[in-house]
Amino acid sequence: RGKISVISLYLLVERETKFYTIAIIANGRDLTMSTAEQPVIRFMAERGISEQTLLQAGCEPLREAFSGEDVDCIKFPYMKEGKEVNYKIRTIDTKEFRAKKDAELTWYNLDNVLEGLEKETFRDVYVVEGEIDCLSLIEAGIPNVLSVPSGAPTTANEDAKSAKKYEFVHKGMEFGLDKVRKWILATDSDDPGLHLRSDLSAVIGKARCYFIEWPEGIKDANDALLSWGGPDLAFFLREDEKEYPLDGLYLLSDIPEPPSLVLWESGFPELEKKFNTAPTCVSVCSGYPGHGKSDLTQQMWCQIAMKYNINVLLMSMETRIRPFVVRKLRSTYHNMKDIDLSDIQKREADDFIQSHFIFMQHENNEPSFMWVVDRIIDAHIKYGIQAVSIDPFNMLKPEYGKDLSETRWIGQCLDRLTALAKTLSIHIQVLTHPSKPGQGDSSHNVMTYDRISGSQHWANKPDQVWTIHRDNNKGSFKDADGFRITTANLKILKSRYRDLGWCDNFPMKMNMNTHCYECSEYDKSYKA
Repeated sequence: RGKISVISLYLLVERETKFYTIAIIANGRDLTMSTAEQPVIRFMAERGISEQTLLQAGCEPLREAFSGEDVDCIKFPYMKEGKEVNYKIRTIDTKEFRAKKDAELTWYNLDNVLEGLEKETFRDVYVVEGEIDCLSLIEAGIPNVLSVPSGAPTTANEDAKSAKKYEFVHKGMEFGLDKVRKWILATDSDDPGLHLRSDLSAVIGKARCYFIEWPEGIKDANDALLSWGGPDLAFFLREDEKEYPLDGLYLLSDIPEPPSLVLWESGFPELEKKFNTAPTCVSVCSGYPGHGKSDLTQQMWCQIAMKYNINVLLMSMETRIRPFVVRKLRSTYHNMKDIDLSDIQKREADDFIQSHFIFMQHENNEPSFMWVVDRIIDAHIKYGIQAVSIDPFNMLKPEYGKDLSETRWIGQCLDRLTALAKTLSIHIQVLTHPSKPGQGDSSHNVMTYDRISGSQHWANKPDQVWTIHRDNNKGSFKDADGFRITTANLKILKSRYRDLGWCDNFPMKMNMNTHCYECSEYDKSYKA
């Protein structure tokens, strides 16, 4: 080929084995080929890999003892700085492997890739998971390829960066592979290959990684070489590399169009579109004791269940389900006072409650937060709930102390509820108590979200925050003439999305003929 300056040819005859060898020494390198090598050459040719590629990669044919019998093998040398630091021997018939004992783990074909990087012949490197796959790419005219030394894992590593299995990756970076601009992961298409791809992207860094997705029917690079031939394999690798997705970073085209936000009107038609709720959202309702937040929320969920035919999980830790919550739901269902309902009407309302409400109760009325979360998941699986009302949050068993402040614990709880609402596509409503009044504070003043007990997170994290307030006239809830005050004010303190409505005040009143709230601001115009 015009590159060999010193050639020595001589014939060796081994009478006992009867192997006739033509020994070729070229520039001091032994390129000996013999009749003993022919099975290996045929084996690799059947895999689309030529004798020239084997010589270029320094592969050697061997007769090695496996299971007590000498068999034909091929040796893949692992070279580093021109020295063989490891090797892998494979039988050509039974696919058994043997490696150098206690050898250094390093990339296969490392020296050739480092030479190309040093000469700036290439800046991109392909990664495969076996020596034959590596030789397949070399056969296709792609010398910039590395193979991992120990195959693919059966499961992905939770912390691949610090896994001992991948120390060779870090050492390779220190040795010169940090010059690689783009790592193209062409691992096998089976589960272990995908686990390896995931691990390598974590160790190398996803920002520098691309990947090859083999089409159906193609398992690996050698399959592709046999099916398509070298030129088409090279073309496929050049044209079909895909950018590795980066966690948290997307172009607009990467983000799918979400479904429209499902809206539930609150059940007060006078409010039109100004006060809605929605699945995937978290809302917080607060108010002073006796101002009617439980009454209003129970009425609201009954109205929504009636209109949209949804199932609601209701937790009432301060008001007994029977008879008090049931009375409120019956009154809302018929828009009549419970005491005025006939037995038939009560049964009709109870049938509706039975089919649309699930009640969550803890045996000691002191549930932990995670107990509540587990019951929400169970109710979603068993009953298909679409909304949850937790009344009140302050009755949950506190789980903060020396190492965790109350405000941080509340923030963690709200994060968990937000994730749960989105994952299950449900609405989660939390009722809360106000903080103890400070100097100059009183329940005469309209509630604000910075007065909710425990944490400023009640204002920051939910999608909606609202309160119900009544003029209690110094605790009497009666006007100057001694009549019961039935007016109230619904104040929307926060609305994250315009579709949910907006911050505003809505005058309300308790209709004493029905024991149900009504919106009074639009009462006349709505009826007209």
